Amino acid sequence: MAEFCLDCWSSMMEIKPDAKKYVLTRQLEFCEGCGQYKHVIVRFKHRYCFRLWFQKHFLHKTKK
Repeated sequence: MAEFCLDCWSSMMEIKPDAKKYVLTRQLEFCEGCGQYKHVIVRFKHRYCFRLWFQKHFLHKTKK
């Protein structure tokens, strides 16, 4: 699996960098995007995924 730092991931996905969404490594790892040793993304945070699901199913319904 490819490992990317927050900056490289954000530029590839064309999104604003937001460290609150991800779990990052504690140790410095090799980023395959920029070739530097940085904290890389391990996974999405569970709370963030749950919040996206909750918003999609319950908060964005239009009232008639």
